[in-house]
Amino acid sequence: MSDPGAPESTPAAESAESSSTESFKDIFSEYEQSHSRKSEAGNQRREGTVIAVTADSAVLDIGFKTEGVLPLTAFPADKPPQPGDKVQVTVKGRDPEGYYELTRGKVERPTDWASLEKAFVEKSTIIGTVTGVVKAG
Repeated sequence: MSDPGAPESTPAAESAESSSTESFKDIFSEYEQSHSRKSEAGNQRREGTVIAVTADSAVLDIGFKTEGVLPLTAFPADKPPQPGDKVQVTVKGRDPEGYYELTRGKVERPTDWASLEKAFVEKSTIIGTVTGVVKAG
């Protein structure tokens, strides 16, 4: 006989307990997949085509409904952009006029970390351009 003070354990309750951890895992996995952050525009490397050059910027077709604007300072002084040129860019955001603000900084950053680590270990010189100073860093 069972103890009247002890809670009864039914087979349905036991199976619900054993499957609850597994079903939670499945539910959580499904949730993560459905709520994963899509890569935002700023994280994408895009190839833009120069469609116009103004006094201070280049207007690029980046495949969105609105064009993007890239300052002329992003180009080498000896080689200004010409309409039809292809340029690798990333999207920073939008300006007040609704155009996408573009940058070449993230595209030009090194992606070959193995060679950078090797240069660090060998204490070899790396040629580059200083683009900014970080306080306390």
